[in-house]
Formats: sequence, structure tokens, C-alpha cells
Amino acid sequence: MSQENGNERETAVSTKKVAKKKKLKTAKKRLKGKAEAIGATAKFPRHSVEKALRIPRAIIEQNAGHACSDKDSATYVGVGFNGPYRVEISSSIKYGFLDRPSAGMISVTDRARQAIRPQKVGDDIEALRQAALICRRRSVVLGTAVDMHYERSAIRDFVPLH
Repeated sequence: MSQENGNERETAVSTKKVAKKKKLKTAKKRLKGKAEAIGATAKFPRHSVEKALRIPRAIIEQNAGHACSDKDSATYVGVGFNGPYRVEISSSIKYGFLDRPSAGMISVTDRARQAIRPQKVGDDIEALRQAALICRRRSVVLGTAVDMHYERSAIRDFVPLH
């Protein structure tokens, strides 16, 4: 009788262990998926070229184009420093309108200056064209991702490939 009770206990314990391992596995998968979604950065900008110029324009107008912190730039634009604003900074960096001289600091690039305050006719269009092309060449996967995102034809209508 004691042997049967011992076997039943072992079976119950092993069943509990298997169930516990299974729960841990699914929890780990769930957390891994969330971490990938949270920490994943897009290979292409999430904003249009015109929208990405909003931050450099504010820095040029209110800080004379000097380097400033991310939080200061949010003040210049007149918005809160939160997640969507950080994504907009990221988009401006990917277009080449902003640069990071050090962590937490951003500075306006010559391309942004050319787009915002052109010195001669056509400078602004050339700067926007360069911004769109640099995004397209940023990664091998990027071309496919952008094509899929804009359904293959829209990007080709706006950006001539050389």
C-alpha cells in the first residue's frame, strides 16, 4: 500500500513539474515577443520628410541651429517629451536632418539647413531628394520593407532611382 501511495505521489509531482515547465515556457515566449516589439526599431522612418523637418526647423528658429538636448528640442517644438516625440527624433535622424554629437544631444545637419533655408533655387528639393534616397539605401532589407510598406509603387513615383 505504501508503495502505491509513493508512486501516486511521484506521478502527481512529475505532472505538476511538467505543467509548471509548460507555463514558464509560454510565459517566456510571451515576454520575449513583448520585448522584441518594445525594443524593435524600424529600419525606415515613421514620418514623412516634411514632418521630420519640424524639429530641425524649430531648433534653427529658436536656438540658432546649435546643438541642444532632446528635452530642449521638445520645448522648442512646443510638445511634451514622450514616446511619439522620440520616434519623430528618430525619423529626423534616419532622414539625415539631425545628428547625435553625443548621447542625449541632437544637432541640425547641413542637409536640414539646405532644406529649410535654401541658398539657391532647387536646394530644398535636392535636400529632400537626398533624404529620401539615404533612407532607401540605409539597409539591404530596407528597400523591401519600404516597398512593402508603400505597396511597391508609391515610393517609385516620388524617388527616382539612379
